[in-house]
Amino acid sequence: MEEQTSQHCSPDRVLALERAAAMVGGHAELAQRLKVPHRQVDYWLREIGTPPDTVFFDVLDIIIQNAGVGKD
Repeated sequence: MEEQTSQHCSPDRVLALERAAAMVGGHAELAQRLKVPHRQVDYWLREIGTPPDTVFFDVLDIIIQNAGVGKD
């Protein structure tokens, strides 16, 4: 059983999650890359709970690695 927390995901973290998801092909793909259940990513995107710092650092790595990809 997952522990419920009253902590909400900050809007900046939600934006980062959305950006990383767009870069890897969607929410399901992001969950797979982060090695977390898709449902958990969905919760974070709806500001229910917040990802652990280690997971959020992985989100930032995805954004950094894909920055400028596909741009001329």
